[in-house]
Amino acid sequence: MFRYLVFPASDGWRVRLENDDRSLRFDTLQSAERRARWLSMRAAVQGAESEILLLDDAGATVGRWRGERYESLRPFIVVAA
Repeated sequence: MFRYLVFPASDGWRVRLENDDRSLRFDTLQSAERRARWLSMRAAVQGAESEILLLDDAGATVGRWRGERYESLRPFIVVAA
């Protein structure tokens, strides 16, 4: 299984394969997530399973993409105005 990680960095957002030190840099979360989804779809076309994990700045998983389905792994926090 291919597991792609999307995480914040000091210079923007990064996308990397779980067991690889190399990463791609993006200015926005949307761009990083879009590239990770493209890589995941490319793996699926080749017959491999994959998922995308969205991480926060502490490295904790906050969400996951499997195919076209997104799953939030952190409860919503409501802030009173």
